[in-house]
Amino acid sequence: MLIDAAAYYVALLQAFRQARARIMILGWDFDPRMRLDPADPATELRRLLYALVERRPDLHVHLLIWDVSLVFGPSRTLDQMFDDWQAHPRIHFHLDGRHPFVAAHHEKIVCVDDALAFAGGIDLTVKRWDTPEHAPADPRRTDAHDGPYSAVHDLQMAVGGEAARAVA
Repeated sequence: MLIDAAAYYVALLQAFRQARARIMILGWDFDPRMRLDPADPATELRRLLYALVERRPDLHVHLLIWDVSLVFGPSRTLDQMFDDWQAHPRIHFHLDGRHPFVAAHHEKIVCVDDALAFAGGIDLTVKRWDTPEHAPADPRRTDAHDGPYSAVHDLQMAVGGEAARAVA
């Protein structure tokens, strides 16, 4: 169990950097501008994913994101979803609109090489990063576009082996 996004994002960054064949991201909301490490601009998702597929010719990145989040999700990234980061031929970005009216695609799953899977309540979007201390004035808990935000408590599970293959 990974308690809070700080721990999850460290594990996810390590998994992304070791990925060889496939990264799959399913999300309720997704913000390509968010950073897995608040202090490191190179961990901004759109830059990181693009750099990974550039360095690894066999790596494909698949993203499936709830279509309504572009308008109603925390990030509201309609304009950010269609810039050059996803134009790479091995980044496959899809919006999920195959759900009943007013229903939500609510998964928060990431699978890496069918060998490691993360599932839980943490989106790859704005205003999710925090530590278990939930310090009221933690300067790292700041969204680059909206400023400081309140503490967030959530968790993500990491599984490997047969469980990861089943999730994938």
